[in-house]
Amino acid sequence: MKIAESDLKSLADGCGEIARGFKKLKAFLSSGFVLSLRGQSDPKKPETAVSLQLPKPVWELGAGFCPQCGYRTRHRGAWNKHLRSMKHIFPFMKQQLEAAGLPVSLPSDDESESVSSNESESSVRFQAIVQWVLSRKAGWGPQHNEQLAQFMVGERWRGDNYKNYWRYVGPEEETRADLCLRTNWNTVSHRTVCKLYDEYGERLEDLQEYLEEQSNGKTETWMKIHPSKRRRLKNVMEGTPISMIRFTRIMKDTHKDLPPLRGGVKTV
Repeated sequence: MKIAESDLKSLADGCGEIARGFKKLKAFLSSGFVLSLRGQSDPKKPETAVSLQLPKPVWELGAGFCPQCGYRTRHRGAWNKHLRSMKHIFPFMKQQLEAAGLPVSLPSDDESESVSSNESESSVRFQAIVQWVLSRKAGWGPQHNEQLAQFMVGERWRGDNYKNYWRYVGPEEETRADLCLRTNWNTVSHRTVCKLYDEYGERLEDLQEYLEEQSNGKTETWMKIHPSKRRRLKNVMEGTPISMIRFTRIMKDTHKDLPPLRGGVKTV
């Protein structure tokens, strides 16, 4: 049975986005979708519809549990991220497509490498945040949520009062001279800054989930944290993301603190 290209154009686009980050399938897959199939070998064969309905995991009493995946969390942001992840979506797609007699193809090697690369970069960034939150630089005070935003912005992002934003793309071990070179800064769109802000909100929730697991399990990592700092865990667990306005304000403050953008020619 061959699937009509016109009928599955939206599905093909959606699967492409799954391989690149699973971001655009949230609304498309959350309520289920229908594939219209026509037997190409037999023109007289009536059109059939295969309904791929995703099960509805349970979120109640401030916690979520997915019986299929065994995933548990008390953080709504992490829960929503799990529901649109490949780990949750693909088993149901595969099962029902096979039941309909349709072949299931995995992403190509290039797409798989792209996804693995993105996941690896994301993991590296999160590990850097974990190292920061466990260090003395993070005091777990009442302003922890804002301090996390300042750490993520660092000296890598800057913006001015005219809604112009730049990202540092120079050497990793930058010097003051590197920060002065215009060639080491690429202009980015407001959409890119919004993605950074969304990542900040996710990282805040990921940290809360991570520290909760460490605390409940009394792990070696948790026991290495100073007792007085552990008593301030409540500040981290109750932290909420700062506003987008305040987030961009940090970028503007960074812009003022860094050397002016001068010298060199901007590279595209």
